Amino acid sequence: MKKNKYHLLDKFVLRTPLLRYNSVFFAALKEEDLVSLLEDEIIKESIYFASSDLLNEANKQIELNRKLSKESLFAILKYFSRMSTRCTPFGLFAGTSVGNFGSEESTPKLGKLKNYKKHVQLDMNVIFSIFQLINQNKKIRKYFTYYTNTTINSGAYQDGLTYIEYIYRKGRRNHMLNSVTNSFFLDLIFTKNEGGLKFNELVKLLVSQDIEKKEACKYINDLIDSQLLVSELEPYTTGNEPLKFILEKINGIIELKDLYQSLSEINSILEDLNSTFSDKFCNVKHYLRVQEILNGLHIAFDKKNLFQANLNTILEQRALCSKAQKEVFKGIEVLNRLTVKQSNANLQTFKKEFYDRYQDQEVVLSEVLDIDKGIGYCNTSTKTDSPLLEGLYFPVISQKRPVKSQYVHDFFLNKLSEASYCNYKVINLSDKDLENFELNWEDLPPTMSSLVEIYAKDDSQNIYAITNCGGSSAANLLARFCNSNNEISNFVSDEIIKAENKLIDGNFILAEISHLPESRVGNILLRPQLRKYEIPYLAKSNLPVENQIFIKDIWVSLRNDTIYLYSKKLKKYIIPILTSAHNYNNPSMVSAYRFLCDIQNQSGRTSMGFSWGPVSENFIFLPRVQYKNIIISKAFWNFKKCHIAHLYNLENETLISEIHKWRARYHINEEVIIKELDNKLYINFNNILYIELFLKVLKNRDSFIIEEFLYNEFKSIVKSDTGMHTNEFIFSLFKID
Repeated sequence: MKKNKYHLLDKFVLRTPLLRYNSVFFAALKEEDLVSLLEDEIIKESIYFASSDLLNEANKQIELNRKLSKESLFAILKYFSRMSTRCTPFGLFAGTSVGNFGSEESTPKLGKLKNYKKHVQLDMNVIFSIFQLINQNKKIRKYFTYYTNTTINSGAYQDGLTYIEYIYRKGRRNHMLNSVTNSFFLDLIFTKNEGGLKFNELVKLLVSQDIEKKEACKYINDLIDSQLLVSELEPYTTGNEPLKFILEKINGIIELKDLYQSLSEINSILEDLNSTFSDKFCNVKHYLRVQEILNGLHIAFDKKNLFQANLNTILEQRALCSKAQKEVFKGIEVLNRLTVKQSNANLQTFKKEFYDRYQDQEVVLSEVLDIDKGIGYCNTSTKTDSPLLEGLYFPVISQKRPVKSQYVHDFFLNKLSEASYCNYKVINLSDKDLENFELNWEDLPPTMSSLVEIYAKDDSQNIYAITNCGGSSAANLLARFCNSNNEISNFVSDEIIKAENKLIDGNFILAEISHLPESRVGNILLRPQLRKYEIPYLAKSNLPVENQIFIKDIWVSLRNDTIYLYSKKLKKYIIPILTSAHNYNNPSMVSAYRFLCDIQNQSGRTSMGFSWGPVSENFIFLPRVQYKNIIISKAFWNFKKCHIAHLYNLENETLISEIHKWRARYHINEEVIIKELDNKLYINFNNILYIELFLKVLKNRDSFIIEEFLYNEFKSIVKSDTGMHTNEFIFSLFKID
């Protein structure tokens, strides 16, 4: 028997909503029930984090006449549904806990709600405003260390250099390419400042070159203002909570005594909030006190985005039967067989242009990515020397579909045609079906994670919904919770990161990509220092300088159609890695960031999952796809606006009757999910409130997708003393050495 190339780690992370799932309650839910729910202190506090304005307005309306406006009613209903059905963490609406596989027949059981713990911190936008407040004060710069901007590129220019600086527009961080004329003094500062220098040390460096001290101070201040030099009090994405970092750095600075005391009070308030999940809503006064302190400091902030919160749930019973390991792996094998490697068009273009320009040379990366002197990356237009063609857009020529991809497409098109003709609601795959698809473990990352929902079909069998598996690291989905959950942090560092380090060739090193695209993205990018080396780019690294790899030290070459990155300082090849679930493919991201992220797994598959592909657009109904007790694709419906247009002028019993006919026509269940990318909204068609919400949400959409809600058919294996909870397990896989 062929040995598996991957194993599941013995620990897992369980994601569950704040509240239990109760279909009977949802079906009977009335407006007065929502009003009563707002009397629950935990629900109120959870909604406060999502929208304090909504909660305040709803409270006013209730005090006035015990009723909610339609707008407030539907907003509260959406939030209540989310905190009862959706597992994706968002504020206090859903949380995480750590469990493990056990040998006995066991299932996880959630502990009491009052024992849940919340982790509240200032939103990154507020943190960056504090950084700015300090850095703009020239009188205190003498206390801080300054570093060279990590984006400076001088290798491709004789008389000047380019670099990226950021500015804030309407609370958003925007990047701009800038250039300056090089000089003896700039070169002197950058040469001597590799490990960072204090302000006075930089001034002293210039004074040693016969520059007047006053002029030297002005020159250094100008370099700081233009961001050629950046402070140690700059935003970062890897490290501990920034507020504590700021307090550590400004402690003892006389000029900042008042700021230190104010920020210390905020820190104490946050620590008090984080002690337990309070069952009283008295904490609102603490939130308001934080606002009051920030106003007194004249720190700009958006009241809607003042706090960032995570919820840590509690498992009373942690173990999940070890049989689940085999079942989950069985489903991952199916996804492996059905997933076709997709080439990265940006990397393919880069490799072609690199070879045309440099052939077998090894070139410094900052020069290669320079759009004027090098070849750039992810360019929106074809580079040309012809002024007649300048500014015209040339789309990338589509590549031929791989043979296996065509085979998978044809196979499922036949299955779908058969299901449509026979009116099947489920496409069941057999072992014989899967024999024709290769099982390949060689082109996958060292560790991966899989999101799995587990249902109890009956006393003897569970149903597993496994829709995807992958990521450049199994830590990607977990890293953002490490600073707020010690169990997750220990699991990531002690098991996942260690497993990855063991699998790395001695000639290579893993280097964490540390980059901050914009301020609020820092809320999901902030994570501990997980790796020995980091590549800082438009973000500060808190590692010693000898463990930082700067862009100017990275050399790129192309051999055997593979891109190699090399650090001449460390004399090692580099595998850059972003231990985060951030979507780096956004075209607005800087090219160096996208390039480094694309390199993570350049020659293999970064994920495994089932997709109908373009064929899905030609069918209204796509059946569930299932292999034995493994669901790899939930059933869903593709609708256009015209399919529900006749429902908008109806009310009450007439509307309920027509909804029933519409559902019967398309065989739609009573409970479904409206799906839009990663957003999911629960709908219960037995309730007029949900029907009205359904129509309101879709009113301005030309098309929409409805997905089956499996808890309508099966029960969740995760329970508490109050009832059943929807679930999402994050299982981690590692490659066997």
